[in-house]
Amino acid sequence: MSIAEVVPRIIESIFSNVSNPFEELDITINVLENSRSFWSECYQITFNSEKANHHIVSPLFVKIPKISAINAALDPESFIENCEILRKLTAQEITFYKDFAHYQFPDFPIPRFYYGESLENEQRAGLVCEDFSSLAGSIDFVPGFSDDQVLNLMKALAGFHAKTVQMSGQIAWDKYDNALYDEEYIRMLYNDTLQFEEICQTRLSGKIQSVKHIFDENGVENSNTLNEKLGLPFVLCHNDLNASNILWNRITGDIQAFIDFQHVSKGAVTFDIIRILALGLSVEDRRDNTDRYLHHYYQCFQAHYSAPFSFEQLCDSFWAHFNFVNATSLFSLFYYYKMYKEERLDLKDDAVEREKKAEEILRRTEDGASPHTEKYTQDWCKAHLPAFIKKDRWPVSCPDLNPSRYVLTRRENLAEQNVQLDCGLAAKGESQPSSALTGFRDAVIVTCTRDASVIRVVM
Repeated sequence: MSIAEVVPRIIESIFSNVSNPFEELDITINVLENSRSFWSECYQITFNSEKANHHIVSPLFVKIPKISAINAALDPESFIENCEILRKLTAQEITFYKDFAHYQFPDFPIPRFYYGESLENEQRAGLVCEDFSSLAGSIDFVPGFSDDQVLNLMKALAGFHAKTVQMSGQIAWDKYDNALYDEEYIRMLYNDTLQFEEICQTRLSGKIQSVKHIFDENGVENSNTLNEKLGLPFVLCHNDLNASNILWNRITGDIQAFIDFQHVSKGAVTFDIIRILALGLSVEDRRDNTDRYLHHYYQCFQAHYSAPFSFEQLCDSFWAHFNFVNATSLFSLFYYYKMYKEERLDLKDDAVEREKKAEEILRRTEDGASPHTEKYTQDWCKAHLPAFIKKDRWPVSCPDLNPSRYVLTRRENLAEQNVQLDCGLAAKGESQPSSALTGFRDAVIVTCTRDASVIRVVM
């Protein structure tokens, strides 16, 4: 069935109490151009609200599930596979809106929901909610979020997560078990991300392949187990919080709404935080501000609900889940890199500006912190840390992942470790430690002071 037939059928369902809604309500259907959409075609429905005598207010936003032209062009070989994914994504989003249509999440606005049918009913499949296209819009991946926007996002996530912890007993968690991330889907994510190596051989050759183990088919189960070991509650996670899924009011600059809940699932409180910081910030902004953003999130959570976890547990969760969450988000950067390079985004930038933005996307896949990559630091780690992996084999998109954190998160039983870290450079004949090892030592202290039994730091 064509979309031209589906949209009118949806309108008839919404206004079922009106015998001839198109004539009686002066209904107009407008196509909303959105070249960033991967899984839908979008429409705006305007009508005479007074004649409708209905709780629904004009205009409406209608999303019809469909493999978009941009999706088909970027991934032509996976059309059949993507159609099955689309069915799952559509069903999950409809489930979320139906389950939570009558709930309000503090500081986490979602559009009012009016109608939803999955692809099980193809003749009427689609989502209808309030329309914000004239009031708000998303920002571009590059430059990404401003500092104020990230702080607002941390506050919003804290409200969303605190509310789901409060109402945990009322949530049908079996509907949100993240079944999408099965073996086949994880394999697809890896294969898509692997293409990054093919188009950026000089910069990324071998780096995706070296971390194939992170794309673990049991990643969801392992993450759930890890979350339980860390002692944190499960919350609802949006799981796709890239820049295009957050609408900002064009006048006030506030968050207007979070959209596209196709990936919503049960998960750790840090899942969405990781995606926001990894996908939406420059390397420098993320490296310099991660701890501050985590503090802000924690304080805002406490303001809504007494957090059943400490700030230290929150930090542990962030780093423990970073690799898997980031790996399963990296394909987003790959697709946006391609779209910038191939002029597919709805941007007015010239070729030079697009190239700069593509370069920034690529930088977010690389590690370049000099205290972590300097030869002295690398040599010391190789000599003293048996689990250490040298810098050219570190996971991509991990600019914060310094050697101490990488080694520590790879070890299963940190409490049994007792590594003596000597930052002096007697071998160099210097009385003072180098800046590189001093930076490394400071990072180890930050990482390990939560448990004095883990590592003993010696000047």
